[in-house]
Amino acid sequence: MVALSIVIAIWFWIAGAPFVLLFAGIELVAVGVAFIVYSRHALDGETVSFDGDELVVRVRRSRHVTERRFKRLWVRVQEDRVQDAGLVPRYRVQLGLHADWVEVGRYLAEPRKAQFAHELRSALAATR
Repeated sequence: MVALSIVIAIWFWIAGAPFVLLFAGIELVAVGVAFIVYSRHALDGETVSFDGDELVVRVRRSRHVTERRFKRLWVRVQEDRVQDAGLVPRYRVQLGLHADWVEVGRYLAEPRKAQFAHELRSALAATR
């Protein structure tokens, strides 16, 4: 699509309208920046898995990957509603214990988060 825009801009440049090519170049740069920003977050997500007697949560945001390990017998699933910066309240699911909590399911649709919390509790109960 950008190539088509450049071809049309070159045609206008040949026809005597050089500013069209300038704006097509700006458009090309804007689309390139958008692709770079998108690609940095395309693989964002969380992975929750069992490793022996531990529950492992890996969170990937941009280029940063963090891993938290919780004892399977002690970990709790907590659900609540939070309001971020005046936006509509959102449902939040957290795993952890005491003061060590990590949010999971951040990229799920709102209706799916309650089901996800229930599935987590069921999986934890089945392995205890």
